[in-house]
Amino acid sequence: MSADRVLKMVISEATKSDQALLFKNPLLGVALDESKERLRDGDYLVRKIEGIDPRSGGIELLDDVRVGQRVRFHVRDAKTAVAEFETILDRAKRNELQTSLEGLVMKPIVGTLAIADVTRGVKFFKERNVDTETFIR
Repeated sequence: MSADRVLKMVISEATKSDQALLFKNPLLGVALDESKERLRDGDYLVRKIEGIDPRSGGIELLDDVRVGQRVRFHVRDAKTAVAEFETILDRAKRNELQTSLEGLVMKPIVGTLAIADVTRGVKFFKERNVDTETFIR
């Protein structure tokens, strides 16, 4: 089945609010770790769907996706985006704690690199620095 037909099926089965988000900002997540049997939120690199090729039914992304690679359609609103970011940060903290409890030597974290994503700015969140403030908490 072509990607555009799958997307149409997902849209038809989605709630009204998710349909609105899919029409406004359609997203496709590409699995970060193909070896994981069960993927969850945070296990995907999410990309904006740039368009659909009407001839092939293919979805256009600004990224390469291999045939057979695991993908998932995503919707995102500001509240969910913050919650997902908090989940990822909590998971990283738990992994660090687990490592220290197991007695493994871990080099201390001495810095962090934050990369701004234009799709997660003021237009999306309706306020400035949401990701930065979430990270600092």
